[in-house]
Amino acid sequence: MSHTIQGRLLDLLSNYPADVVYVINGKPVTKSDILRGKRERQRRQLAAKRRNYEPLIRPCWIQVFWTNGISGVFYRGWWLYVNTLHAYWEIGVRRDSELVLKIMRVFPCSHLPMTINFDPWKESFASYYHRPTPKRPTKQGMAVAWAKVSTNRQLLDILDPHQRKQISVPMPLQRFPGG
Repeated sequence: MSHTIQGRLLDLLSNYPADVVYVINGKPVTKSDILRGKRERQRRQLAAKRRNYEPLIRPCWIQVFWTNGISGVFYRGWWLYVNTLHAYWEIGVRRDSELVLKIMRVFPCSHLPMTINFDPWKESFASYYHRPTPKRPTKQGMAVAWAKVSTNRQLLDILDPHQRKQISVPMPLQRFPGG
């Protein structure tokens, strides 16, 4: 019986050209159609990735805090985060060394901006820019700055908060009554 079903399917597909891969609602789909669709989708995705967007400048705060960690072992130590309204980034020396040095230059806390001074700098930052919260009443510091963020929410740079006059941040359009 299986031979007759296979024979019927072969008879049905024999009406179409040899390069037909499958039939959808009576319409044949060829391998070249599939490959053309894949190439078009790839072209659109590459064009979207290669588009050169202007980075956005957003207000942010630099947060340095001490945590005792889990069981006093895991995640214990000083942590540095850059927070904006919709995103945050944990900054570490190993992967963000240039950004660490930039932050240390923007907020000098009696330490030279060198990666070896990063841990003592965090402790000095927390005491100099002390900002207690109910969760961390003692060992936390926060300071306001400006962050240059790409459109896909990657942190590109930290700008000096005193450069605000030189930064052009687009303001939303205002509606005036009667206008």
